[in-house]
Amino acid sequence: MIKKSFEEVINDYLKKINPKILSLNKIKNIEIKKIGSGESNLNYLVIINKKKFNFRINMDSRSPFKSKEEFNALKTVERLKIAPKAYLYESNKKYFGETFLIIEYLEGKTLHNKKISKYLIKKLAKVVGNLHKKNIKKIKNNLKDSNIETLKEIKNRIPYIKIHRKKYNLSKDFDRLLLKKYNSLYSSELTKLKSQVLGHGDICPQNVIINKGKLKIIDWEDLGLIDPALEILRLYDDF
Repeated sequence: MIKKSFEEVINDYLKKINPKILSLNKIKNIEIKKIGSGESNLNYLVIINKKKFNFRINMDSRSPFKSKEEFNALKTVERLKIAPKAYLYESNKKYFGETFLIIEYLEGKTLHNKKISKYLIKKLAKVVGNLHKKNIKKIKNNLKDSNIETLKEIKNRIPYIKIHRKKYNLSKDFDRLLLKKYNSLYSSELTKLKSQVLGHGDICPQNVIINKGKLKIIDWEDLGLIDPALEILRLYDDF
């Protein structure tokens, strides 16, 4: 049996789905082009009847719910018009061994390696401000808490540090101190902040696209509750 290429699998898949899912009347004239890999995604530009989509395959087996989380995140912020439109989430892994999304393909370039002016920073601030202002009362219980997630990440790193301590010339006191600080943070008010807003969680130049003066943000799998001051601090750091 000849194994099909990813492009062939994508083509076959698209011919079988209901075109209305993609806001199309019919599906014909399919063009497919690989456009690169992120840290954990494989992306293909798909053009159907001259309409462009991003066919986004999760390549991180350690994060089996990543595609679903990104799809739900994109639906959450859809009305803000600051992110690509999400059309489809496929949970069946029989096609590529992992889940995938079909989302809007955004024209333009990222702010990576681009000189960032005060004008762009102001535009980005408005985009982030609109995200932070979104009413989260109805969806709060379905959102990840970034503070809790950060603490989990610290906790997960402690065993790694113990194993690799010699490599980094660290004493036993270091991981003891880290564990002590982790326990201190976990029992503090950090986990009970009331000033939380809806936050992207990873706004960096690589995740902001500009086209004809308009900014949009990509890579939404880390959407969750966040202290607005923390997201602003990250913006200062990354930009």
